[in-house]
Amino acid sequence: MIARSSPILLTTLLLFAPGCFGEAAAKYRGTVASAPQPGYSFEPEENPGKLTPIPGAEVRLCVCNQPCACKDEGQTVMTDARGHFETKEVGFPGMIGISNYVVVRVSAKGFDPIHYTCDYDHRSDADRAREPSYGEKALNVRLAPAGAH
Repeated sequence: MIARSSPILLTTLLLFAPGCFGEAAAKYRGTVASAPQPGYSFEPEENPGKLTPIPGAEVRLCVCNQPCACKDEGQTVMTDARGHFETKEVGFPGMIGISNYVVVRVSAKGFDPIHYTCDYDHRSDADRAREPSYGEKALNVRLAPAGAH
């Protein structure tokens, strides 16, 4: 009986496994600038408000299976003299019933850090267009001086 049920089990796995697993990736580009109020926006161009760039800011990209602080994990890049950054692609597996949270944490000496978090697997089409996760629009981050708000 075991030998006979093994092909059925194998066939079932082959039919349903591709729908349960997938692969996704995220990467971001944009700017980090100083502003009186912290925040971020996705725009067609970088630093559209011509704010003062913050060179040497740390931009960390993480993917977690629950919302995370993204303090020690993930991939880190530093902004250049223009406040520009571009992360490398971070790939992650997809699986039915498991959420992937993409987190971008931005920090700089003398400024309060800020997080951008998206529940990658549960975004609507409107969310994907407004806040793309593969560098289609610039992620412009505004950091406020430490203790300013």
